[in-house]
Amino acid sequence: MSEPLVSIVVPAFNAEDSIGRCLGSIMTQTYSNLEVIVVDDGSTDGTSGVAEGLRQSDARLRVIRQGNAGVSAARNVGLAAARGDWVAFVDADDLMEERAVGLLLDSALGASAPMALGAMSFDAVDADGRIVEGVAREVCCAGAVEVVDRFEDLYVADRLQSSCGKLFSRVLLEENSIAFDEGLNSYEDFAFVLDVLSAAKRVAVVPEICYRYLRRPGGTGSTRLKRDMAAQMGKVATRLSSFYSAVLGRPFSDECLHHVAQLFIVVVNNAQRFGCLSADAIGQLEAAVEIPVFAKMLNDGSSYPNGYSRLICRLARRRRFRSMLVFASVRNAIRNKHVA
Repeated sequence: MSEPLVSIVVPAFNAEDSIGRCLGSIMTQTYSNLEVIVVDDGSTDGTSGVAEGLRQSDARLRVIRQGNAGVSAARNVGLAAARGDWVAFVDADDLMEERAVGLLLDSALGASAPMALGAMSFDAVDADGRIVEGVAREVCCAGAVEVVDRFEDLYVADRLQSSCGKLFSRVLLEENSIAFDEGLNSYEDFAFVLDVLSAAKRVAVVPEICYRYLRRPGGTGSTRLKRDMAAQMGKVATRLSSFYSAVLGRPFSDECLHHVAQLFIVVVNNAQRFGCLSADAIGQLEAAVEIPVFAKMLNDGSSYPNGYSRLICRLARRRRFRSMLVFASVRNAIRNKHVA
């Protein structure tokens, strides 16, 4: 029997400094039956040049160029071009462990599961790209697991929030018309994974580290100011609550509202970047509390990720928006200083 072809999609935007190392970690996988699709999302640096240079020496690599349309659109372009039986996603500034594809594929096939997910390491790197600190998430389970039984364990262990470090059956994606939501540029991975889990029912869990998420100085897109964050997180929270209802059979359970509260806090933390007295910040919070899924959480929720979240949600019930922003600003300033 021939080995399954695995397509690896790499969206890239101005990744000249990192994409060579990223592709190197992919092309040297111990499992070699790969096609690697780089989607250059309108880069203005030498990203395509680096990728094209590597393509000259490895026919498994393809490069697609498009105008800047965002990471979701870039992944969808790569997904549409994929010819493999299985599909994986890797960001251009991250790394795969050399046995990742083989481990994920063996686990998926052994469990007869249309999705496999591996452990991730969250690594801090310096300005030269050297890893200075790594934090691997603890393994919550291993082998074949039913989504309805272990969703909470996988969620709490941060195994579901990213589309990376995973392997997806292309047949499952195509039969269920699953793609990335191009209206999202925050938590788009999580929304995609929820759609996959809705169709998959069973997943294979690999305890070994398969993916290294590299945190560089200056932060990522998820830490930048976004004016439509309330609408985006409302959309993701609505999809999450629908998942709890349709797949888990626990509509608006305590666990569901707990996770919705986490998404509400994302909105608050984003809004405080406008400034505590900013009309834009107040407007974001006013819009957020009127979104039905957030209103439900504020009215009925009793479980919160931490004391900060509890305080913010209590202030939100009373529409104390400026107080919310002040607390968020102070808390995040302290947190950023600690991280630095």
